Amino acid sequence: MKKTIIAILTAAILLVSFASCGQVKEDCYKLYADAEAKTSALTRYSAGVEMSLGVDNGSGDVISMVSRTGMDADLTASKYLQSITNTTSDGGSQSVTLYHEAGTTYFTDGYSSYKYAEDDASAMTSVGNVADFDIPEAAFESAKLTEADSVKTIELTASGQSMKSLCDSYLYPVGMITGSENAYDISDVSISLSVNKDGYLVKASFSFSAGFDLNGKKASAAVDAAVEYTDVSGKAPVNAPDGYQSYPDYDPNAAATDTDDDGMSEKDAEAIDAAFSLFEDDHFTKVANYDELYKQYCSEYGKETMDSIIELILAFGAINAEGN
Repeated sequence: MKKTIIAILTAAILLVSFASCGQVKEDCYKLYADAEAKTSALTRYSAGVEMSLGVDNGSGDVISMVSRTGMDADLTASKYLQSITNTTSDGGSQSVTLYHEAGTTYFTDGYSSYKYAEDDASAMTSVGNVADFDIPEAAFESAKLTEADSVKTIELTASGQSMKSLCDSYLYPVGMITGSENAYDISDVSISLSVNKDGYLVKASFSFSAGFDLNGKKASAAVDAAVEYTDVSGKAPVNAPDGYQSYPDYDPNAAATDTDDDGMSEKDAEAIDAAFSLFEDDHFTKVANYDELYKQYCSEYGKETMDSIIELILAFGAINAEGN
């Protein structure tokens, strides 16, 4: 009789445990789905994205980059301010600021500044909303939920295949670094999601690695990324950069002069054109004779100048990838 009672109690405990696990999954997914929907519906917000990327070419050489993007957006007013800073392991750093209002986008990178006409609809589609992660419900099977200081945090692991779209967006710069199209074997993705007391998804972190073949060698990339909403009050300010109204119009067909309106010399303009000629498509794939041309241009314009421009080109390519 005693054994029977113990068996019944044990079975009851197991049933409760299994039910509890299912409830945690259901609660976690609903918490995430509701928070994502609420945050994605924001029309005015401030957010930041930080990504750390390390690439091993398979020969022990590691290239790393940290990208930080700040976004203040007012979708109703068709206005945004985006600032991006990319820092590489060799100490190089490039910053770009984009500001849009009233059908005009203003660009500055500390090297040149200009403005160009862009209709509001096109400009705001590039902004999007950084809360759209599309994490599958099945990934919440083993989710863990904790709470501290009125913030609920969900920890879970999703398969790389189920998160392929998001992972590919973070891996976009790898193709530019390696100069090749890569097929990635993506590991499981470790995910952390934080929801505040008002039901907004205020932070999401992702960590994963990816293997790929590079010139017959096993290369790899490691990614740590975090998206954080710093203002979800609906009153986030979108402040224009200083002096933006004096930016000259961008004219790609303007004839080169010794010094143009933004202070760029004819030789500087030639160096920029030369740097762009080292890449052949929107993915900034290196041209076949890249090494030969690179040495030639370094001789003509200086290695420091060429490296600085190339770094900016690749950084801006990464920015466009994040926007898309």
